[in-house]
Amino acid sequence: MNPDYLINKTIQIIFYPKFTGILFWIRFIFLAVSAFFFSFILWSILKLSWFVDFVWRWVKEFLSFKPLEKKEWQKKWEKIKSGLQSDLEAEAKLAILEAESLLHEVLKWEGYKGENLEEMVIKASSEHPLKVEEILFLSRLKENIVNDPNLKLSFEERKRILSFLQETLSLLDIIK
Repeated sequence: MNPDYLINKTIQIIFYPKFTGILFWIRFIFLAVSAFFFSFILWSILKLSWFVDFVWRWVKEFLSFKPLEKKEWQKKWEKIKSGLQSDLEAEAKLAILEAESLLHEVLKWEGYKGENLEEMVIKASSEHPLKVEEILFLSRLKENIVNDPNLKLSFEERKRILSFLQETLSLLDIIK
């Protein structure tokens, strides 16, 4: 047997098979099953939230030139700001709790490790000119609000907290 003949015959069988009779129907069934599973895989990928979130998150971050977390934090900041400027003391207290949580979240996202805000602020103060005393005051105030619901906040304290939060978040490049 000639090797060229064997190679040509093998290529002809692989690429141009002659399916007749039952082989034609078996091929058709396998193609249909393959198409079903392929379409199911595509449908699953598009319906699963983690994949869509991953792809769309990357596209949105790439096109906006900044992380999506910053947009969420800016919305939270606006809510905190309106809460601190509110006449209702309960809203101001809630805004302080949310502000402490926001600072904790931002510092954690920046890569500072620590069990609580105090530890993170001390580590972050070496890189950012943060007002450590003010942030520690905010953390203690949060604890006082949680432990003592009858705590009174003056309007001057609220303004002071608002200004220092605005300065701190500006230093961390969260707000403009």
